[in-house]
Amino acid sequence: MLAAAGLLLLAAPLAACAGQMPILPDGQIQLQNGTGEAANPGSPDNPTPRAVLDLSTESVATGGEATLPPIRPGNPDFHASRPEEFMLASGQVQFVEFFAYWCAVCKAVAPTVHGLENMYGDEVVFVYLDRDDPRTLSIQEQLGYTYQPHFFLIDANGRVIGQWRGYIDGREVQQALVDAIDQ
Repeated sequence: MLAAAGLLLLAAPLAACAGQMPILPDGQIQLQNGTGEAANPGSPDNPTPRAVLDLSTESVATGGEATLPPIRPGNPDFHASRPEEFMLASGQVQFVEFFAYWCAVCKAVAPTVHGLENMYGDEVVFVYLDRDDPRTLSIQEQLGYTYQPHFFLIDANGRVIGQWRGYIDGREVQQALVDAIDQ
């Protein structure tokens, strides 16, 4: 009886999620728009196609937007940077993530963030701060951290030029990184 109740509790959230992401051919990932929606491109509910990342051919179809290289997933493991080495105005573009080792969303976005680091790590400093580490409290206050994961894109002069909370759209962040590098 107890096992059946547990299955029912698990089935309800799974059923609610089942229709949210379209099934695409192997090697493709449906990207979300800036609001976090994920709808079937070209459907009656969404006549404007959204970006589809095709990992099998390394091409991106975005409906006329500039083409960026595909983001190859990186290492899913976390590694915290040393907070005492962080400087807001470092003279370099920085991408700062506040994460928690126990955070499911942090774990879900880690391959995307580390994939971006693999692509842009020579031009952008990636900083990973454990929000539970008391040594990060002053940085949390300085940047206005609210909840994890919380990402900040900081220019060379220490000015926050972008920030994202929760599950991120990798392509949106990638474009922001490219724009920051080009400034």
